[in-house]
Amino acid sequence: MKSDGQLRPRLVKLVENPQLSETLDYVIREGRQVVGRWTPDATSDIMLRGPLIAESHWLVLVIVLLIV
Repeated sequence: MKSDGQLRPRLVKLVENPQLSETLDYVIREGRQVVGRWTPDATSDIMLRGPLIAESHWLVLVIVLLIV
């Protein structure tokens, strides 16, 4: 993950071909999100395709802390 200028986490596509890297990015919102394999009836928040992507591949939990 990397962060944009506003410090929001993002999931960014990285591949060996530099022309295709960072062509897709998903802003990760606050709270719980599931990243998983795309299927017609999938319930994942972010869906990916590929032979090595599991149905529930990754759980992202973003917690924002404010220190005053």
